[in-house]
Order: sequence, then C-alpha cells, then structure tokens
Amino acid sequence: MKNLYLSTFIFWLATNLVSPFFAIFALERIPGVTITEYGFSTLIYFLSFGLSVILVGRITDNIKGEKDDITIAVTGYITRGILLVVLAYVTSISGLYLIQFLLSVSRSFSDSVKEKLHFKLISQKNIASSFSITSGITNLSAALGAGLGGYLAGLYGFELVFLIVGILTIISGIIYGIATKRLVKL
Repeated sequence: MKNLYLSTFIFWLATNLVSPFFAIFALERIPGVTITEYGFSTLIYFLSFGLSVILVGRITDNIKGEKDDITIAVTGYITRGILLVVLAYVTSISGLYLIQFLLSVSRSFSDSVKEKLHFKLISQKNIASSFSITSGITNLSAALGAGLGGYLAGLYGFELVFLIVGILTIISGIIYGIATKRLVKL
C-alpha cells in the first residue's frame, strides 16, 4: 500500500503544481480567453468528467480480472500526463476546450479503476484509516504542489511547470501500475 500512497502523493503534487494558477495561465497565454471562456472550459472539464467517470466505472465493473483494470488506469495516467504537457502550448479557445475534455476523460479512466482497486485491496478493518491516509496525503501533497508551483512558475514560467506536471503524472501512473500488480498478484 505504501507505493499506492506514493503514487497518490506524486499525482496530487503534480496536479497542484499548476491547478491553482491555471486560470492565470489561460487568461495570460491563450489568445482570446476571457474569464467567461475559462469558466466554460472548467464547465466542460467537470461535466465531461462527471459523465465519463460513471460510464468508465460501469464498463470496468463488467471486466473480469484486475489486469485490464490496471491497464485502463495506467493508460489514463499516461494520457493525462501527455495532455498536460500539450496544454502548455495551446493557442486557441477551441484547443483549450478540447484539451479540457480529453483531460477529464483520461482522469475518468484512472479514477474509476483506482477507487475500485483501492477498495478491493484494503483490509475491511482499516477502511476509515486507509481513506483518511489517502485524504491526508492528497491534501498535504496539494499544499506542497501549490507552493512549489507558484514558485517555479514565477521563476521559470508555465511551460516548465507543465512539463514537470506531465512527467510526474506519468511517473505516478507507472508507480500505481507496478504497485497494484504486485498487490493483486497477477
């Protein structure tokens, strides 16, 4: 479980290197983006995530065996990592909308399976402890990510931060895949 927690830490650290400042990036760097377009891109992200995570969850519930589940989750992480790097170079509102949609779908791949496998792997005696640890790790890494992200973006610019975010997201997915395969003993 320690490596799953490490994967969670890296993922939320990476996510929060840029997410608190994403509106600033979009408004300053993408031509034509106003607060309205940014708000609509956020709507696209959460609406498509909310719908796709339900669909992916239903599909993965019908897949027998964890090997395919793990592949789906790791694919979601890797796709998300690549898209986050691409996001640094978006130059249009339609590009922003498209990337937001694709990011949400890739997240639905990893999130639905991750929760399913996490629940399956934890001891029934330690459910609250396990989810509390995950929540604590998520928030501590988010705090660290926000502080580091602002610092790095201020010193080196958004492109480097997006590159770091993408790489860390992919690393998080790889760690998740390896750790999960070991735990479920495929």
